[in-house]
Parts: sequence; C-alpha cells; structure tokens
Amino acid sequence: MDKLRTTLKQLVRDWSEEGRAEREACYEPMKDALAKHFSNVPAEERFCPSQSIPPPLTYPANVYRNKLRVLVPGTGLGRLAYDVARM
Repeated sequence: MDKLRTTLKQLVRDWSEEGRAEREACYEPMKDALAKHFSNVPAEERFCPSQSIPPPLTYPANVYRNKLRVLVPGTGLGRLAYDVARM
C-alpha cells in the first residue's frame, strides 16, 4: 500500500496541474543550473548558407545542446527527464 501511495503522489507532483508548485520548486533550480552551465553551447547545429563550412566556434567543435546527454538518476515517473529533454 505504501508503494501505491508513493506512486500516486509522484504522479500528481510530476504530471498534474495540482503538482505544478512543488514541481517548479524542485525542478526549476536544476533546469536553471543546466541552462546556465550550457549557455555557451548553441542549441543546434547551424551552418552559414553561403559557405560549406561552419562559422568560427567558441565552444568545442560539434557540440550542440540538442546532442548532449544528461543523466537523471532516481527519475521517478520521468517528468524532470522529460523537461530536460525539451530544453
């Protein structure tokens, strides 16, 4: 019965409107830290249309946010991982 109660609480917190405040309190600092940490990495690969080579980079070559992988341990019902993937 305890496992069921815990799962239902996680479901409400992670996926319902009623859980939004708790979710934002818990997850927003982590998402903000990720965004800040990777702020110098472009969101996606962009090439200059008039050239066949990419523009000069200020970050390691071939590193783009849409190619990064983030480990989310203890992910529960997956809301934080879902939100991070959408960033």
